[in-house]
Amino acid sequence: MKSNTTKANLSTLMCGLCLLIVGCGGGGGGSESAPAAAQPPVVVTDATPDPLPEPVVIEATSDLVADSTFDLATHKKVSVNIDISGTNNTQGYLSICSAKADGAPDYEDCYLRTAVPDGTHQSTLLVGTNVGEVVSAIWFLDLSAEPVITRHDLAAGQLTLSI
Repeated sequence: MKSNTTKANLSTLMCGLCLLIVGCGGGGGGSESAPAAAQPPVVVTDATPDPLPEPVVIEATSDLVADSTFDLATHKKVSVNIDISGTNNTQGYLSICSAKADGAPDYEDCYLRTAVPDGTHQSTLLVGTNVGEVVSAIWFLDLSAEPVITRHDLAAGQLTLSI
């Protein structure tokens, strides 16, 4: 019985050593091919880079200077005036959204979504100061009418559309 256990332990040890030798690679290395020809170094002689501007060191908050028109606001109010009473369709749905790269409304990023039941809509939007342009889309309940999609510059703080 003792001899069978010893044989089993010896077999396990031998298998482990074989795996260790095979796993480590067990031999010299490298290829015997000729080394690649060295490429000459590339020398750039165009111009020297412009020197970096001197950094401004601010040691206290009192050293900060802001333009007198800068009000530290993160949002701005935009007056919205929509009038679609000049069409045969005075009932619609209004979306005011950011624009996709192709100029279409990005319906995943809208600032306002509302019904326009009587042909007019007036409200005030609060948008970030970084928002300079939006796209409005008016969908009419009469599905035969094409939607009206318009780009709006918000620099003046107003979004007006009359059709």
